[in-house]
Amino acid sequence: MNMNKESKFSAPELTGEPDWEELVIPDNFGLGRQFITGDIMTDRIRLKYFKREHDNALMARIWFGPAAEGPIGHVHGGSMAALLDESMGLAVLLTGSMAFTAKLTVKYRKMLPLGSVVTLEAKIKNVSNRKILTFGTIYNEKGEVISKAEGLFIKPQVNKMEEHNIEIKTMGK
Repeated sequence: MNMNKESKFSAPELTGEPDWEELVIPDNFGLGRQFITGDIMTDRIRLKYFKREHDNALMARIWFGPAAEGPIGHVHGGSMAALLDESMGLAVLLTGSMAFTAKLTVKYRKMLPLGSVVTLEAKIKNVSNRKILTFGTIYNEKGEVISKAEGLFIKPQVNKMEEHNIEIKTMGK
C-alpha cells in the first residue's frame, strides 16, 4: 500500500464550524451498542455530531473508511442510509421527544469515494400529533449533494426517553 492510500484511509480529525456545538451522544441506550454511534471499528465510519446554533439542526462530520465499501472504491449506500436514519432520529431526540422510524426514503445523487469526509444535516420538517417528518442531506466538501432522505418518525404512546434516562449533552455542559 503506498503512503497516499494509507493517509487516505486514516481517519482524520473531524471538526465542526464556528457556530456548531459538539454533542455527546451515548453509545448505548439499551442492551447493546448503538448501530452507528457505538461502532468502535476504526476502518469503517468515524463521525462527530454537532448542534448548529442558529437553527438547532443536527449536523455531523463523517469519514468513510475501507470497511464501508460497497461498489469498488466507493461507500456502500446502506451505510449512508443508516447514518441518515440515525441522524434524523437524533434530530428528534434534540427536541426532547423519542420516536421510531416508520418510513425512510433515501435518494442517492452521486457515488462517494472511500476516504471521503462529508457533512450531514438533519432537521425536523413537520410535527403533527405523534408523527414527525424529518429530512437529512449528506453533501461533500464542494457542497454537492451525495444523498438525501426523508423520514417519518412516530412518537410512542409514552415518553420512552424518561424510561431509559436518555440525555444528549453538548460538550462542556
